[in-house]
Amino acid sequence: MYCFYGNYSYQLDAKSRMRMPAKFRAEMGDEYLITPGTSGCLFVLHQKAMEEINAKIASVPITDVEGGKALRQFTASAIRVECDEQGRFILPPALKNYAKIDKNVCIVGAGNKVEIWSQEIWDKEFGNTDNFDKVFNDLSKYGI
Repeated sequence: MYCFYGNYSYQLDAKSRMRMPAKFRAEMGDEYLITPGTSGCLFVLHQKAMEEINAKIASVPITDVEGGKALRQFTASAIRVECDEQGRFILPPALKNYAKIDKNVCIVGAGNKVEIWSQEIWDKEFGNTDNFDKVFNDLSKYGI
């Protein structure tokens, strides 16, 4: 089982390239599936997670119209990226726009996935770490 922790700040270069933190790359490798995520972030899934999702995708019956619509939207918006020899990958324009990323990004370990956030949105939503009482209370329903 894999679990990602921590957050890292980076900047996109002029060609919209960015790096995955070395600690994450060691576990994830150099090929990722990036999808629109929840709350305005991007989800980054590695090969093991992609295989798990592909197995679940195969189980959606062709007769399930609503499931098919959701599946279609998910797969149409997901993009595979590969790192170059320097560990960089291009963040595609559609995903940059979805996450409102201009230049500064925050890459966050989020359990079994990695998330990419606009640094400005991350700071606004999660920048206040003064009180972890609510964080632990929200996680307590999962036995954490």
